[in-house]
Amino acid sequence: MRRTAATLLATALTAVAAPSALAAPADGTGPSAHAAAAPVINVVPSVVPRGERVAIRGHGWTPGARVRLAIGPPESDADPFAVVRVNRRGRFVKRVTFRGPPALWIVVACEGRSCKRVDRAKVRVVKPAKKGQKTLLHTDRPQSRYLERPRRVGYEGFSIPGNVDSIDLLRLRWSSWGGGKATATGRARVCANGACKTVGASATARKRVRYESREWFYSRVTLRLRADAGIGMRRVILCTLPALCGGRPGPP
Repeated sequence: MRRTAATLLATALTAVAAPSALAAPADGTGPSAHAAAAPVINVVPSVVPRGERVAIRGHGWTPGARVRLAIGPPESDADPFAVVRVNRRGRFVKRVTFRGPPALWIVVACEGRSCKRVDRAKVRVVKPAKKGQKTLLHTDRPQSRYLERPRRVGYEGFSIPGNVDSIDLLRLRWSSWGGGKATATGRARVCANGACKTVGASATARKRVRYESREWFYSRVTLRLRADAGIGMRRVILCTLPALCGGRPGPP
């Protein structure tokens, strides 16, 4: 049952003595305590397979304050699971693993005993990929080609343009991973003619195929460089399936 704004604070005070249920309802219907400088939380990523980790990030909170975190289904109470301390810049980060059933969940952040500063964020838990059906990012380098949702991968050989020696993608942060199109932001270290330069970049992975394995992998990556990397182009196609861009075949 949804709670009214009048009962929000009263229940928050009760929760201090009995912390088994956090005061704030999880439906997001309560009023914001600070309209001008409201505190904010975000869950990254906002869609997560069951059993994987997310980062709950907050900003705009009172420096040094203690913030209680709770989670619950929409239109219901939220159960507490952690308390975090806000840093001097009004920020905090809490990394947790979601093990609940696939559904839409509401994460509630509540500052202080009176819960006068509250914010909520949605996170959707989805079923993990079936065994043997993981999505890999196929690269030319064996040390990274088998990693799912990798933070770093490298390309060389036939999978990159002829005037480039190698490309390493670093600090990758993915969204929509496992679908027909996955996107990432990060850095690209581009080496050509004996010189290397690292610039900001974004990547879009497509062409999900299977080759000599039971697992899917992305065989085509479109890389967009945010600055000049010394190769005369800002858009680079990375392609590791011979049928798409030629070259010697190899297992993913």
